[in-house]
Amino acid sequence: MRRRRKRDLCPVRLSSAHRAVWRALAACSMLGVAGVACAADRRPTSATDGEQVSFNGAFLRGAAANVDLSVFAKEAALPPGTHELDIYVNGNFLQRAKVLFVQQDSAVVACLARQTFLDAGVLEDALAKTEGDDCMPASRAVEGGRTTVDVPRMRLDVQIPQALMHRTVLGYVPMSAWDEGAPVGFLRYSGSYYSRSAGNTGTNNESGFVSIDAGANLGLWQLRNQSSYRYSSGGGSQFNLGGTYVRRALPSWQSEATAGEISTQGGIFDSFDFRGVRLSSDDRMLSPNRQGYAPVIRGTANTNARVVVRQGVYVVYETTVPPGPFVIDDLYPTQNSGDLQVEVTESDGQVRSFVVPYAAVANSLRPGLSRYAVHAGRTNVPYIGAKDATFGQATYEHGLSNEITLNGGAQAASNGYWSVAAGGVYASSFGALGANLAYSSSKVDGARTGGWQMRASYNNTFAPTGTTLTLAGYRYSTSGYRTLADSLNGGSTPYYHLDDTGGYLRSNTFRQKNRFDLTLSQSLGQYGSINVSGVRMQYYDGLRPSDQYAVSYNNSLGKVAYSLSLARERVSSPEGGRSQTAVMLSLNIPLEIGNRGSTLGASISRRSSEGTQMQSSLTGTAGASAEYSYNFNASRDTGANTTGVGANLTRATSVGTFGAGAARSDGSTILSGTARGAVVAHEGGMLFGPYIGETFGIVHAPGAEGAQLRNAPGVTLNEDGYALVPSLMPYRYNTISLDPADMSGDAELEDTQRRVAPYAGAVPYIRFETRTGHAVLVSVRDQQGGALPLGATVKDADGREIGVVGQGSRLYARVPAREGVMHVSRGNQPDCEIPYSLPSERLDEPVIRFQAACAAPGTRLRADTAVPNVASR
Repeated sequence: MRRRRKRDLCPVRLSSAHRAVWRALAACSMLGVAGVACAADRRPTSATDGEQVSFNGAFLRGAAANVDLSVFAKEAALPPGTHELDIYVNGNFLQRAKVLFVQQDSAVVACLARQTFLDAGVLEDALAKTEGDDCMPASRAVEGGRTTVDVPRMRLDVQIPQALMHRTVLGYVPMSAWDEGAPVGFLRYSGSYYSRSAGNTGTNNESGFVSIDAGANLGLWQLRNQSSYRYSSGGGSQFNLGGTYVRRALPSWQSEATAGEISTQGGIFDSFDFRGVRLSSDDRMLSPNRQGYAPVIRGTANTNARVVVRQGVYVVYETTVPPGPFVIDDLYPTQNSGDLQVEVTESDGQVRSFVVPYAAVANSLRPGLSRYAVHAGRTNVPYIGAKDATFGQATYEHGLSNEITLNGGAQAASNGYWSVAAGGVYASSFGALGANLAYSSSKVDGARTGGWQMRASYNNTFAPTGTTLTLAGYRYSTSGYRTLADSLNGGSTPYYHLDDTGGYLRSNTFRQKNRFDLTLSQSLGQYGSINVSGVRMQYYDGLRPSDQYAVSYNNSLGKVAYSLSLARERVSSPEGGRSQTAVMLSLNIPLEIGNRGSTLGASISRRSSEGTQMQSSLTGTAGASAEYSYNFNASRDTGANTTGVGANLTRATSVGTFGAGAARSDGSTILSGTARGAVVAHEGGMLFGPYIGETFGIVHAPGAEGAQLRNAPGVTLNEDGYALVPSLMPYRYNTISLDPADMSGDAELEDTQRRVAPYAGAVPYIRFETRTGHAVLVSVRDQQGGALPLGATVKDADGREIGVVGQGSRLYARVPAREGVMHVSRGNQPDCEIPYSLPSERLDEPVIRFQAACAAPGTRLRADTAVPNVASR
C-alpha cells in the first residue's frame, strides 16, 4: 500500500472515554461540521464557590441529548473503571500501572493497592489497617493523603505527608517495577575486511575479522557467549569459541550470580580468568545517587531553611529542611575530590556555612554501604607450562563512615597457594588515601616461599590552584610475593604466548619490586591546561625497568583547539627492550558544511626511531538524521618515505551500520569494509538492528510502520510494527518515545510515550496501543432518520472499540477490514448495526467518507459506499 504522511490526531494520552469524545469533536471541527450547537452553562453554586462551569446537554440536538455527560463535568475526573496511568508520588515518577477508579460518595476516586503505597516508600506503620488491601483510596490509606488526576496526560499524582515516608533517595525505582524482559535470542556482530595489493611487487594480502556476541534470555536467566573468527591470506582461518556463561540477577540480595567462563573482579586481588561461579554485589541495582562515593552531610536548621551544597562554583544539591537536625545522604557522585561547601539559609535570611571534606579513591564507599564478591572454580590462564588449579576467593568492603572504608579478602588454591589482604580508605581535608597490605604463600620449585605486598593510592583536588593529583598507585612487593596466576607455573616461567605474533610477553606482575603511577592535571584558566602522567615498574630478577611518561598542553585559539604533547617510553622484554621519544602537535578546526558540522584535523609528530609523520583529515556527518559519516585523509611519513590518501564512508540503517574505505599509498591500493549490527529472534519473528547494547528493548506498535524512535535516530518500525531500542539503562526508568510523522496511514497511536526499567541484560517488550484499519467518516442516521447520540461507542464484530459517534451524527472509526459490520452502542437505547463495503479504488484515501443507516441487529441493509458526503471538502 502507498505510504502517506499522517498527522497524529491525539498527541496526548487520554482515557478511552475521553479519547473517544475528543476524537469526535476534533474530527468534526476539522471537517467543518455545520449546524451543531454547543454551549457552556454557568451556574452559581454558593457565595464562596463562585461559578461552576458545566455542559448544558439541552443544546445537543436529537438523540444526542440523551447522552449522560456528567462524568466530564469535572476538570480532573475519570469515569469508574480501570485506566492505565503514570503514577507520581510527591512529584516523583513511581510507575505506570492500571488503576481502578470507584464511585465514593459523590466523587470518583483512585483505588490503589497496599503494595503500591509500600513501593512508593510509605512507612508501613502509617498505612491504615483495612481488609481491602487491593483497593485503598489515598485519603483513607494514609492520614493526609490525597490524589489528583491530570486527564490529558493520564497522570495520577499521589500526595503523602513527608513525615510518613521513608527517606527515599533520588532516582529510586521500586523493585516491583523492574522488568525481566521477554524470552529472546540475539546475536550482535562486528566485522572488518582489509585488502592490500602492491602493484610493484604483485603481492596481495587479505584479512578479515568478525566478533560475535550471542545470547539468550528466559526470565531472569541469561546465557552469553563471546566468539570470534579470523581470516588471513597467509595464516588461513581460525575460529575462537570464547567465553560462555550463564547469569541471573538476585534482586532481593542486590546481587548477581554468574557461572561459566568468566574472570574475577579486581581491586583487592589481581583479576584473572577462570571457569566456575561468582556471586557478587551489583551496584547498578542501587539508585544512581547511592552508587559510587559521596559523603553524608549532617547539620542543624533553626527554622524552615534552604540548604545549598556547592563543589567549587557548581551547585550539586539543593533542598529545604524543617527545623532541627537534618541529614543529606543521597548526593550524586561528582568528581572524585573537591571539598563541599554547605550553606544553610534560615527563614529570616541568616546564612551559616560549613565545609565537608570530599575525596575518594576507587575503593571508597558511602557510609553504611557494603560490597562483596565470592569466586570458586578452576583457573584458566594462558601461561606457558601453567597447571591450572582449583581455587576459592572472597572479598568484602564496607563504608564505615564519611572518612573510613574498610576492606579485606582471602584466596586459596589447590596448588598450595594462599593469600590474605586487608586495608581501607581514609578521606580527609588533605585528600583520600587508600592502603592495602597482602601476604602470599606459594611453592616455588617445590619450596615454600612467602612475601608481602603493600599498595597505596592517593587522590586530591587543590581548589585554590585548580590542581588534581592522583597517585593511582604505589605498589611494593618483597621478593617472595606471588600472585595466584604467577604461582601456577611453579613460579619460574613468567611468560605467556601471544596469539597474534607468536612471540612472548612477560607477565608484568611476576617478581615485580615496585610500581609507581602518577596522574596530574593543572588548570591554567584561559591559558588552557597541562596534564602529566607516568608509570614506572621495577623487578627483582634483573629485568630492566619499564617507564612511560607523557606531558601535554591543551588550549584553544578562538574555535581552533590545539594540543602539544611529549611522550617517553621504555619497554623491557626478554630480548633487551626498546626506548622511544615522541613529540606531537595537533589542531582541530570546526567547519560548517551545509547544515551539518564537520571537523578539519591536522597533526605532525616526530618519533626518535621513525622519522616525521604528518596527517590531515576531514570528518563529519550528512543526511537528514546524520545517518552518513565520512572521513577524507592524507598522510606523509618521512621515515618510510611514503605518501598516502584515503576516504571512508559509513551508513547507519535500521538493519545495520555499514562502511567502506579506499586508500592509495606509493603504488599500493588498500580496500576495506566494516559491518556492525544485530539480529534478534523473539515471539514476533526476526528483527535486525544497527547495534544493541548489553540491555536493549523491543518496541511493538501494531500497524505503526514508519514511526520513528525518538531515542534512536534512524530507527523506524518495520512493516509488522517492531523495532529495536538499541540501548537501555538497567534498573532506571527509560522513556521511549515514538514520532508518528511518517507512520503508515492505516494506524494511529493511542499514546506516544512509555517508560520501562529493565533488569541488566533484559530485553523488555515496550508495547504501544494503536488503532489499525481504514479511517472512515460516516454520516449516519437510524432507521427513523434520527441522529445517533454523541459519544456512542463503535465496535467491530469481535467487540473491540474502533470509533465513536461525534456531533451532527457523524461516526469516525477505523475499520479492520474492507468489508464488515460496525456495531453502535447507544447507552440506554438498543444497539444498531452498520454494514459497509469499501471500494478498492478508495482504500488509499486518508479518510473515506460515505453515508449509511444504522439498523437493528439482523435487519438487512445495503452498504451504501458511493454516496458522497455533502459536507466533504
